[in-house]
Amino acid sequence: MPPVVAFDVLGTCFTLDKVIEATEASLGDYLASNGSSAKGVVLDWFHSTQRDFTYLSMCDSYTPMASVFTATLSRTLSKHLDLPPVRHFIPNSPEPILAALKQLTPFPGLKEALQVLRAHGVKIYFVTNGARDTTIDYIRAAGLQNLVDNVLSCDDVPRGGNSQERGVAKPDPRVYAHALRRIKDETGVSSGPVWFCAAHAWDLVGAKKAGYVLAIWGSLSERLTKHQISDGVYTTRRARPAPRTGYLREDAARRRWARACRDRRRPASCAFLVGLAYLVRG
Repeated sequence: MPPVVAFDVLGTCFTLDKVIEATEASLGDYLASNGSSAKGVVLDWFHSTQRDFTYLSMCDSYTPMASVFTATLSRTLSKHLDLPPVRHFIPNSPEPILAALKQLTPFPGLKEALQVLRAHGVKIYFVTNGARDTTIDYIRAAGLQNLVDNVLSCDDVPRGGNSQERGVAKPDPRVYAHALRRIKDETGVSSGPVWFCAAHAWDLVGAKKAGYVLAIWGSLSERLTKHQISDGVYTTRRARPAPRTGYLREDAARRRWARACRDRRRPASCAFLVGLAYLVRG
């Protein structure tokens, strides 16, 4: 049975570069005069949104992530511009910044890496806190529609109990369990490995506890350096051999990873992804 790899999406497969560019174009001068930067604003906004999105879900008040992004933007901008958190106080319209959220682009090398996985029979799933339709738009714009088998959104996760409502945020265990059931039902995988790959430590821990196979990822967003997250879960920032995991033949994986990383024609992120593809093969 071929392996299955489930990927996180935001910050793992797709970058915030377009959002940073839109913020710079709209508010770059204002931010610079206040000692801030477009990148700082966007990362602050992204992490604030993740926090509020998760906490609302924990309070049984699940709100789609796009709505949380909209609600937190004015507050984030007001902090960096030293202005009241009211939209009409913000210089220039924030609409171009919000619009850029619908135009996220993939990390360099993502398509090539997914092609390597696909060539070796790997099933590929995206499991995201974002909306399914928006994620499918990202996939189509990046030309990945023939490489991704399905997109599973937190918007569609049943809350369980007596509730008929849907919507649960990662890293709630229900999200990973729901994704695992869907993957197994759709692929027929009963005993084979199901991997979960993410650039965020909390996502890796949640997936590991839900029973996914060891996740290894080169995090470009959190800058983790060979850091042990939890009981056998590792992530590495640099393109280097994988640590001993017990899930793969280390020597073979080490040689394959090294070969991928020595190819100077590939961007670093592609080396991470191709390394992952080799690990799955190993």
